[in-house]
Amino acid sequence: MAEAIIEEQFRLFGYIGRAVDYYNKLSPNLKNKSAVKARLDRLGSNWAKFEKAESVLYSSKLTEVQKKHDFFVEDLFGTCEESFLQAKAFFDELLAEDESSSLRMTSAETSSRSKPLPKINLPRFGGNDNEWVSFRDLFTSLIINENITAVEILQYLKMSLFGDAAKLIANIPVTDENFDRAWG
Repeated sequence: MAEAIIEEQFRLFGYIGRAVDYYNKLSPNLKNKSAVKARLDRLGSNWAKFEKAESVLYSSKLTEVQKKHDFFVEDLFGTCEESFLQAKAFFDELLAEDESSSLRMTSAETSSRSKPLPKINLPRFGGNDNEWVSFRDLFTSLIINENITAVEILQYLKMSLFGDAAKLIANIPVTDENFDRAWG
């Protein structure tokens, strides 16, 4: 039983240790308050699981061999706790930033988007494989390549789909972080 718990602890440690790295790899249009809150929630959840498993581990009778496992020798708990605290501080700071923070569009991004999108008829797609490449290329050219947010692109995508294609993303909320999920 202890081996399974230790294996789970290493897995959770990996999630906790990479939380900030994964956030930093997001494209700028996906870095928003909702993304920070979701990562902070997941971070807290993973830490709670880690602490609970730690309690179970220490309350079980460990063999001398198990006590010499790298988990104990290298103080994985302490290392993980420090990673958790640093990641939490990082995400808390992002949430504490004011409206002009990096979570919002910079004034340069806003001014470059001052012209409205041209009035066009959006391409339509219902799920026919033979029409996908044409739809994808036209949608990319008309919508994705414009300087608009991911949430706006997702709304245009939802407006462009019908039939089976529309059903596939019908339950995906229109948020910045969900565009890649819907498009992919």
